[in-house]
Amino acid sequence: MIIFKCKRVLQPWRFSAEHHPLIIVSSILQYRLSSLAAQLSRDQPTSNEALPPSTMEFDSHVYARMLQHCIKNDPAKGRVIHCHALKRGNCLDLFARNILLNLYLKTGHLSDGLNLFDEMSDRNVVSFVTMIQGYYQFEEYDKAVKLFLRLHKEGHEFNPYVFTAILKLLGSMNCVELGWCINACIHKLGHDSNAFVGTALIDAYSVNGYTNVAKEVFKGIVEKDMVCWTGMVSCYAENDCFGEAVDLFNQMRMEGFMPNNFTFASVLESRVIETQLKNTKRNRKITFRPSLAAESQNLAV
Repeated sequence: MIIFKCKRVLQPWRFSAEHHPLIIVSSILQYRLSSLAAQLSRDQPTSNEALPPSTMEFDSHVYARMLQHCIKNDPAKGRVIHCHALKRGNCLDLFARNILLNLYLKTGHLSDGLNLFDEMSDRNVVSFVTMIQGYYQFEEYDKAVKLFLRLHKEGHEFNPYVFTAILKLLGSMNCVELGWCINACIHKLGHDSNAFVGTALIDAYSVNGYTNVAKEVFKGIVEKDMVCWTGMVSCYAENDCFGEAVDLFNQMRMEGFMPNNFTFASVLESRVIETQLKNTKRNRKITFRPSLAAESQNLAV
């Protein structure tokens, strides 16, 4: 994941604790959520009459900010905000709908997320990938693959975000043929040199035991980052290639990369298993030698 850092030079303003910008924004969001809950708790007319005008304007941008706040802090209020938006004429744009879709799927409401996805008049790549990840979360792998094919039929662009989502899905499926097809598509579009996509390919091949293919993918990545190195080391370790895992770990350090906890865990696991195997072989030799000696004496007699 690429992290963009702001390089803008800020003036040395000093804020007191109660006037800090983050605290002010959080207070505003909390106030708006409380206002929504209070407004919806009142008795609403059963007819289709328009709601009375509110003292606070709610547009799609405000709803999106509030839904993002709910995902991080209080997911239960997301449904309340959705109901409020529907009563005000369903004013959510595509950006806000994608956030709401993500909220439903993350909170385990697959049916609500699917209904929202089907009701969307327009969808983009984010909508499809979010729904694919929801199916993956609920282990609905066949439906996720069908949705991926539907994404292609509707003419949406295949980008690294799409490929990583479907490759993560294939890691949990026994569908090698589809994996080869997606790999060919990635190569044709030139995404195989991308570190993000390449690491996902390595993980998919690692699960299915294709360490040689994963090695070729690793070599083809132009700018390898720490995640790529860790993924390849883990691939070797998971497929009992302990010597290759240690050698790659040493090469990674020579390249100037600092190992993280996951890399250390993979290497240590490789060393421990390798040592156990050596000790097992040694114990077997020690155990069998007396019996062989006894048998040779009996034969001599």
